[in-house]
Amino acid sequence: MSRDTQKYIILDEKAATGHGNAINCKDYKNAVITIVTTASANFTVKAAGSIQGDDLASEAAPNFAAASTPTNQWSLIQMIDYADGSAVNGATGVAATGTDISRTLEMNTNGLEWIDFNVTAYVAGKITVKVLLLDNQ
Repeated sequence: MSRDTQKYIILDEKAATGHGNAINCKDYKNAVITIVTTASANFTVKAAGSIQGDDLASEAAPNFAAASTPTNQWSLIQMIDYADGSAVNGATGVAATGTDISRTLEMNTNGLEWIDFNVTAYVAGKITVKVLLLDNQ
């Protein structure tokens, strides 16, 4: 038994507000995410996902930096924290408040085409978000 996996870096020591590199996840059911901050991080990071793709006019990822519209479909996505099983609601995200963090979370990507992460309320610090996509076959 083997499982198909793929690793990506969505945010690489990002030190500003904004989105990372959207990745196509349509062939995977789950994503394991690590979020690590440095330099006394003070900001929030939120997960976003979209089904935009095959059934719409374009195969391209939505513009996660723009508002969600009928032709630019995306929404914030809930994750589950591996440390305690608690839900991290998409609209809330993961906050760093001056003390650096290292978190491992899971996102159900079943049915999604694209995922991305967005840094908001930036004050200080850097963030790296890595994603392991897997199908658990």
